[in-house]
Amino acid sequence: MEREKRLKCTAYHEAGHAVASYFMGRKFKKVVLQIDQSPPGYIEYTKRKKYTSYKQLEDDIFISLAGPAAESVFTGKMNWYRARFDLESARRLYGSCKYKEVYIFWTLHRAETFIRDNWRCVDALALELIRVDKLAYQKVRNIIYKSLFYWNASIPELRDARDLTISKNEA
Repeated sequence: MEREKRLKCTAYHEAGHAVASYFMGRKFKKVVLQIDQSPPGYIEYTKRKKYTSYKQLEDDIFISLAGPAAESVFTGKMNWYRARFDLESARRLYGSCKYKEVYIFWTLHRAETFIRDNWRCVDALALELIRVDKLAYQKVRNIIYKSLFYWNASIPELRDARDLTISKNEA
């Protein structure tokens, strides 16, 4: 795989993780793209001491599969080799669940749907990540917000509601 293609695939992959993390409420320190090293990209999370709910566990599984989902939406096909570490992470999180492979593929399908529904956010984040190599959580949040805001600004009902919200916060 040529370097530029690998760079783009990795950027979309990490952007998928980051966008899913943001929407699931899972904060992280930064997302990094380092194409000439191993791993070629990663997100530095704050460590969870333990899961306090099944939802947190499900969210982490979803987030781990959102990366390969974003890459597959970008390229048009699933790269099972590049997804292997995220799939293994999902398997480890599911533990000894009897139907974990079924759950993993169901969650992967949900992740692909989520990525398609939030493609503007993933695309904006991946493009910025390619440009700068590293983004802190606050910057990721701003990129996601702007990509949602500018898209929503074209819909009159949402634009008017957003204007009211902004003016209240600025006052």
